Amino acid sequence: MNYFPISNSRLNAFKKSPKHFIQYLTDKQPETAAQRFGKAFHMYILQPEQFVTAYAVAPPTERRSKLGKEIYEQFMVDHVGKDIITTDDMDSIHRMADALQQDTMANELITNLIHREDDRQWMNDETMTPMRGIIDGVGSTYMIDLKTTADADPFNFYNTAIRSGYHRQAAIYLDSDTEPLDFYII
Repeated sequence: MNYFPISNSRLNAFKKSPKHFIQYLTDKQPETAAQRFGKAFHMYILQPEQFVTAYAVAPPTERRSKLGKEIYEQFMVDHVGKDIITTDDMDSIHRMADALQQDTMANELITNLIHREDDRQWMNDETMTPMRGIIDGVGSTYMIDLKTTADADPFNFYNTAIRSGYHRQAAIYLDSDTEPLDFYII
């Protein structure tokens, strides 16, 4: 009998209902704008060498004019296969990256990572359940999860963390390692 490995995303879908879980496994859900932005930010911070080949920043051109349409069409031809982000999103990514760099602890945690976007599959020792997770970063004594949020107010972020199951995600990720590690959400 084949089993799907358990992951936080799959548990989130199942938490809604078994039907949501089946839909999660069978139907590819379209990415939201927030998910696309978060994915770009992750790559910019954790895999900068891949970011430059995976993303292109759209020129700030008026696409209603003939010239603007031509400029944009040529841009699209020149960047086939890349994910396109807006100038505004790239500006936000730069500001967020600067904020991370200025935060001593966050900067140190990210700088000292041994593994980035670490895709793991393992068996939970207690339940013998297959597990899976893509851990944003693993250091020698810690793991990190890099999050983007619309509201960084501590109370609102706490509510988002509980609602989104960040605590469960941390527990799942920590289960993948044989050594006890610290876990940080940045």
